[in-house]
Amino acid sequence: MNKEQALSILEKYSPMPDEEDLTEEMIGEYASTIEYFGENPDSICIEPYYDDVQFGRLFWGI
Repeated sequence: MNKEQALSILEKYSPMPDEEDLTEEMIGEYASTIEYFGENPDSICIEPYYDDVQFGRLFWGI
């Protein structure tokens, strides 16, 4: 994965669907962006993640 792919996934799931509408595939893709940006920090990812936390949509406690 590269930065463009990770940002594309974040854009794809923005806004994040309600928890009951999430699939394992969606969760896996979103988690892969967390892993990518954890290994490759970039301030460009802060706003998409912040929006998910702000609205209570980031459900796995990160």
